[in-house]
Amino acid sequence: MPEIVVRVNHGTISDHPLEDQRQFLTGSVEQVRQDVQQLAAWGATEVFFSLRSNLPSPEDAFQGILEQMRLLRQVV
Repeated sequence: MPEIVVRVNHGTISDHPLEDQRQFLTGSVEQVRQDVQQLAAWGATEVFFSLRSNLPSPEDAFQGILEQMRLLRQVV
C-alpha cells in the first residue's frame, strides 16, 4: 500500500485554542492533534510540518522555530 504524506507549509501552533474560523492544522496542540487524527482517518500515513518564521532577526526566527518544534512534539 502506498504511503500518503501530507506536507504542511502554514502550520502555526499556539498555547491557546484559536476560534472557529481557524485554518486547518493551526491552533492549540489539541486542535492540531485532532486535525492530524482526521488526516489519519482520511488515509494519511505521515504529516510533515515545514516550519519557518517571519521574525526579523535570525536569532528571533530560530527561537520561534524552536518554540514551534516544542509545541509540535506534543501533538503526537
